[in-house]
Amino acid sequence: ARRYSADISIGCDCCGLMTPWLALQQQYGARAQLAFASDTDDKVQKYVQEHYKPTRWWSNILHRDNRDPGTPSVRVYTAGFPCQPFSTSGSRKGLVDVRSNVFFACVAYIEVKRPDVFILENVVGLITHNAGETYDIVRRALSAIGDGNYSIEEKLLNTEDFGIPQHRERLYFVGRRLEAIHAQLLWPRPVARQSLEGFLDPVEVKPKPQGFHNDTSLNKVQKIRIGEAESALRNRGH
Repeated sequence: ARRYSADISIGCDCCGLMTPWLALQQQYGARAQLAFASDTDDKVQKYVQEHYKPTRWWSNILHRDNRDPGTPSVRVYTAGFPCQPFSTSGSRKGLVDVRSNVFFACVAYIEVKRPDVFILENVVGLITHNAGETYDIVRRALSAIGDGNYSIEEKLLNTEDFGIPQHRERLYFVGRRLEAIHAQLLWPRPVARQSLEGFLDPVEVKPKPQGFHNDTSLNKVQKIRIGEAESALRNRGH
């Protein structure tokens, strides 16, 4: 990956527990500078300010004046704008949900401050919401930033493909300012998944499950299911 010699200023809107910052800090090391962060959650604010100490903090970016000189410009901007308007677990009200205004606030920051790179993240439901019309609006809004001066790419990634034992699909938009970034965007490659057995200590003496059948606390159905599980394990060579 490309590494810069100068400091890399970073801004994190809708920062949550700061995973974007942690990843970028791992990439850039001491050169990473947390110029600002924001989140509406009071507990997140306390946690982030105590542990990461951003230079500036906003509790609500809808009230931020991006043209104010006190609003930092950054080289890398990240935001995980609210997913509830698009998620199958949320209201799915889409762009009429007041929380969707946060997305347009993110776009407004990028338009004014023109970071070299921006990374936006949301749920997979954004793609299919309202038969794809919501996704088209989001894509057009991003493509219009700087009169088309950004190269926009997006990709659906799943955490289970990158060493995390969780099925969690997320849509990522990456924008590169053409005047600043000329290198090709390389998306991460999936890594081999490790079996559950790889996390466990080796068993020198296998337990004898026969004792379960004599356990008076188990009912007949439970004993049958244990027997089926034992049979399945034997068939797999355990």
